Amino acid sequence: MIVIEGVDNSGKSTLIRALCTSLPAWKVQGSEGPPKHPGEMDERVTRYLEQSPAMTIYDRHPCVSQPIYGTMRTHLDKIAPGLISQFYSSTPLFVYCDGGDRGMDSHVFNPETDTVEHLDAVRANYMKLLGLYREWAAKNAFIIYRIGDSTSRVVKTIEYLVRSGRA
Repeated sequence: MIVIEGVDNSGKSTLIRALCTSLPAWKVQGSEGPPKHPGEMDERVTRYLEQSPAMTIYDRHPCVSQPIYGTMRTHLDKIAPGLISQFYSSTPLFVYCDGGDRGMDSHVFNPETDTVEHLDAVRANYMKLLGLYREWAAKNAFIIYRIGDSTSRVVKTIEYLVRSGRA
């Protein structure tokens, strides 16, 4: 399992496209966005844990992104600690994407997951979210990809980890 994380507009989609070319047998679990209703985050995480996470690339995982993005939402939908523990004990390969302080100016709107309210909140809290993600990455990320870095360097590293059975 590979989990690609980072604040909006940090290069996750670009990196995932490169990984899909390199790892065509792997499936991508796209981000489903903010919680849809109370309890939905637990439902989503449970569904992800029940699926076979092997050979899956997650465009964000709720166990990482929800605790970070939840800090800016007024309707916190916390994930049960046991589910978060179960996720982390599965030892995902974490790749953190850092867009620096570029903000949301070139963010590509996704009508399936983005709402105007969500994007306004991200814009208003961008530096806070970036700081929280950097703290998380310092403790958890195996690879850090920064906007402008060579995607091929990251992809080759991940290919090696996959071939050697470490991802």
